[in-house]
Parts: sequence; C-alpha cells; structure tokens
Amino acid sequence: MRTLDRYIIRTFLVSLGAWFLIIMTLRILLDLFANMDEFTEGLDTVQGQAGGLLFFLKTILTYYAYQSFAYIKELWGVILVLGACFAVAWLNYTNELTATLASGISLHRVAAPIILCAMALNALVILDQEFVIPNIREQLVLDPDNLQEQQKERFQVRFLTDSDQSVWWSADYDPTEQVLAWPLVILRDTQYRYLADFRARRAQPGRVGRRRGWIAVDAELQRKEGPNNVPWRSTQRSDRIYSLLTPNRLLDNARPAYRKAHQGRDIPPGASIQVQNCEGYDPHFGMKLRADAFVPTRWNGRTVVEGELIHPFFEFRTSDDRLLATILADKAVWFPAGGLHESYWRLEGGRLFYETDLTDRDLELRQDRQWIEYLSSAELSSLLRLRNMPDIQTVQLTKYIRFADPLNSLVMLLLGTSLILSRDRKVWMSIVLCIAVVGTFFLSVFVLRYMDIPPFLAAFLPALLAGPVSVLMLDSIKT
Repeated sequence: MRTLDRYIIRTFLVSLGAWFLIIMTLRILLDLFANMDEFTEGLDTVQGQAGGLLFFLKTILTYYAYQSFAYIKELWGVILVLGACFAVAWLNYTNELTATLASGISLHRVAAPIILCAMALNALVILDQEFVIPNIREQLVLDPDNLQEQQKERFQVRFLTDSDQSVWWSADYDPTEQVLAWPLVILRDTQYRYLADFRARRAQPGRVGRRRGWIAVDAELQRKEGPNNVPWRSTQRSDRIYSLLTPNRLLDNARPAYRKAHQGRDIPPGASIQVQNCEGYDPHFGMKLRADAFVPTRWNGRTVVEGELIHPFFEFRTSDDRLLATILADKAVWFPAGGLHESYWRLEGGRLFYETDLTDRDLELRQDRQWIEYLSSAELSSLLRLRNMPDIQTVQLTKYIRFADPLNSLVMLLLGTSLILSRDRKVWMSIVLCIAVVGTFFLSVFVLRYMDIPPFLAAFLPALLAGPVSVLMLDSIKT
C-alpha cells in the first residue's frame, strides 16, 4: 500500500463516517417523530417519579440502539455511495486529482483503493445481517410502548405453521409468562391432510427428556373422520385415557419379564407388587404405553381387575409411526366404568406434550410483518427445506436479496464513482448527475422486488443489467 492509497482510503473513511452519522441521525429522527406518541404514552406515569425523565430518555436510547443495526442493513448502500462520491468530489475540488494526473497516475488507480475498501466494509454488513440481527430480533420486534412499560404486549396467534405442517391458533398469548390461552392445534401430514387435533386450557413451552415442545394442561386429543383416517371412538384427555389395555392385559404383557427376573416364577395371584417397565399397545388409538412400573391393586381370582401405573407415557401415533402427541402423568389408576369401551385410566398430574420446533421466540417474532428479515441465511434455508411457510416465494426472495444487496452496493458505487471521478472541474454538475443515476438504480431495486416476477430475477435483475454498464462507465473514464 502506497502513500497515495493510504491518503485516499483515509479521505474515504472520513467522508464515510460523516455520512454514516448524518444518514443514521436523519433516519432515527424521522422514526422518532413518527412514533413520539408511543414513547410518550407512559410518560405521565413516570413523570412524578424520581428519574422519570431519565427513564424516558433511556427507553428511547435503548430502542434505537437495537434498531440501528437494522437501519445499517437498510441504508448501507446509500451511505457507501455518498461517502465514496463526496470523497472523490473533495479530491477534485481541492485540485488533488489534477496533481495526481500530472504525476502520471491514472484515475483508475485512484478509484481502486476506494472500491477495495468498500468491498471489505460490505463484509461488516454481512456479519451484521447474519450474526447480530438474528441474536437481537426479540428486541427488534418490540414496540416503543412495550419497552417503556417493561413488558411485552399480549397478542393472538393466528394460524401459524410448524415444520410438521401443524396449524396453531390461540385466542391470547402472554409472552411475559410464555402462556398460550385456549390453544388449538390441527395436526396434518405432508400432503396437508387432517390427522388429529388437540385443544387445551393453557400451554407453555417445555421439555420431556431431550424433546422440546409445548406442555398443555386440561387438554383434549381427538381424531375425527378424514382422508385415510379412522375416527376414534373416544376423545382422549389429559385426566383420563380410554383404552382396551386393561390391568389384566398389562399383567399378561409383564409376565415374561417377571419370569425372567425371578427364575421362572409367575406373578403370584393377589400380590400387590411392582412390575417394572410396563408396556402395551392399543391398535385402535395407535397408542403405545410405557410406564416405569405397574402395580396390581385388586384381583378377582387369578385375574387382576384394578391397578396403577407409575409415571405412564401414552404415545399416540399414526399408521406410519409418526408421533401425534404424548399424554403423561405422575400416576394412572384404572377406573372400570360399565363396559370395556367406557373404562379408562384416570390420571393424576396429567398433561399433554406436543413435540415441535415452534418455540416461544418464533411466536413473538412472527407477529412482526418484517420477521423474515431478522432471520439468518441458515434459518431461511431451513424454512425453504421444511416448507413450513405459506408464502415460499417471499422466503426465496429474502434469501436471494442477501446475496444481491452487496452486489447492488458495489454497482451503485461504480456508477457514482465513474460519474464523479473525472478531469472535469464542474464538480456540482457531476454530483447532480450522480444522484440522478444512482437514485434511479436504487429505486429500481425496490420496485422490482414488489413486482410479480420470479424471486431470482426480482433480486438480481438490477445488478445483472446495470453491473456491466457500471464497469464500462468506469473503464471509459478519461485518465
């Protein structure tokens, strides 16, 4: 790197820093004036308190400290072009370009440090998009009044889908307590056909072993008639499980393991002993039962008619062994109510567990209309691979834009630099022409994204059309 390169880069960075402060300040002030009523909503409640004004100012600073990272991603191309163009314009205005040309150095040699430095700075914006914004997206989706009240706003969950194509609805979600009120989840297969559904009084995120999902209380799981579906004769609930797995059948299932552990001896009739690791299967409900232990409690001769299950897990599956949901409890007691089809296991501490990749963070994030913008490229690829978005083209366009934006910034830089970098002393005319050309390109970038064309073309067409033109314009500079 020569002395000239260092001088040009220093001039460019000073200009870039100045325009960065100007553009970011204007962007924040415009948003602040537009949202001032939301910031002042809670001012009356803190006005009489000590430090109320400081708290108000802290709320504003905190809000825009997070939003600034999103503003940088949106405005970086404009900031880069303004910084480069005004750096070159200043060199022209102070006759330093004339001295450079007189020393035998071409204008292309002047433009090279600026272009290479701008390409390196683009990497910082990529880091902002891929690593910073995804980690602060919970703060980016908050409204100003939510920050001031120091709590998150409740909202309705409206037909969100997870990676298993299940549809979620809830009348009310409290993000502070992470509680879904009266959730309804419709389970579907890969062809979007109905499998089953469950509803509950409330649900919260939780884990069962290594599996992550939602735990619902006062829940009901049912399977109605549908394509390739046999309707269940009873609705399963988190407080009772209907099944043909009677205590006597479970005892028969446990006999081989008991005989193996006790040198071939059978379970003595009338004994109230724990049989470890009890298992069973109900083909009508597709239910697999496993429990830590089974305890016979009442016998009728050699037949056990009542019993208890310790820590039972009732797993409901489809014919292709897809897990629908799991109902687990601390204990289950057999309750013979009339006929066999009316008898059930009465659960103590029962709750329904549904395994899913839809987290509480996803619920909050998807309330913002720009939530896709806050995802990393890896997360966008995951959405496209799992196809759990109703508008796949929007996700595809967002992903393509991640790669197109650095190219668009470079094309705008080449266009602006080629118009400003010349031996002509009419600097202000060059600046006006630069603003007109670069502004037209910048506008076309956003117009094409809202047109009904394939996502790839919407993202890359401006760079594909204007890129070669910008290179020719830079190459045609008279040096």
